[in-house]
Amino acid sequence: MSKHRSRITLLSPSPRALEIISWTNPPGASALGYIQRGDDQGRLLRLASGALVIQLPGGSIGTLDQRKAQAMLDAADAA
Repeated sequence: MSKHRSRITLLSPSPRALEIISWTNPPGASALGYIQRGDDQGRLLRLASGALVIQLPGGSIGTLDQRKAQAMLDAADAA
């Protein structure tokens, strides 16, 4: 059974979850939490431009559906 590729799930907003892997922050980016999208898990970053992206453990950056990522953050804030 495969995971739904377009669903974005906040696994942990805590800073401790962000310490699991030695990350290198892109300039001007801030880490917001640890997420899962399909089979990928990584950090949710807000870039200096305001875009929300996923950073995989190897350091590569992947795009996210901005509306879904923001909706996930808004739901987490409301909880």
